[in-house]
Amino acid sequence: MIEPKPIQVGPVLLPLTWLILWLLIWFGGKIADHFFGKKEEKFRWSEVLFEATLLFLIFLKLSPILWNPQVVIDQPATLLYGFGSSGGAVLAAILSGLYIWWKGKKAGISWPLLLDGIALTALIVGIGYSLFFQQLGEVTSLPWGIGVEGGKYNYHPINFYRGLWLTLIFILWWQFVREGEQGRTYSLVMIAGGLGMLFISYVEYHPISSSWGLQINQWAFVLLAIIGWILRTFQTKLGGKKGAL
Repeated sequence: MIEPKPIQVGPVLLPLTWLILWLLIWFGGKIADHFFGKKEEKFRWSEVLFEATLLFLIFLKLSPILWNPQVVIDQPATLLYGFGSSGGAVLAAILSGLYIWWKGKKAGISWPLLLDGIALTALIVGIGYSLFFQQLGEVTSLPWGIGVEGGKYNYHPINFYRGLWLTLIFILWWQFVREGEQGRTYSLVMIAGGLGMLFISYVEYHPISSSWGLQINQWAFVLLAIIGWILRTFQTKLGGKKGAL
């Protein structure tokens, strides 16, 4: 396991998790290129997602200019050593998503195929991230619980649970989906992934606060599964597997 410490890249301080994620996205994109690139030779998920990730990091780093301009004026080094804010992350994600959509539209790629490539890449990234970075959850007495140095309790290995579940999804995709019609990949990953991550989240450590009985990340997993089901239903009813963006 890798300890997620920030590292110095020239004058910029970057979390190690960002760099690992960037490499995993590129690698996952290459796998998507291999399986889906034959259908759309003009579009490369590895290139587009790699570029979108770079844009996300740039937007996130520059987001304090929008949210806290006075702080940037008083302390310009904030742009080099700061990591942005939650609002900046949302804006960066929206802009990066628009970039991916624009590249897909420019290449004339169908939206189900675009989502298939993104979903497969995300699946590979999730598996890889679970292997690289450890995350512990609530206290457990189960034999596979993991202890910490100097501690007397064992904790749920959340990263192991996630990696195992995502690997099972990949096996299902490999056996039953990879040669199927467009749209089956993203629907499998979004629905099975969202529900599985929701179930696993119940053994994570959470603060007391919640919204309507669920934490923010749990709502995100619920929405992921629901959106995957809605998109697949919409595609099936409208025959969207061949439709352009």
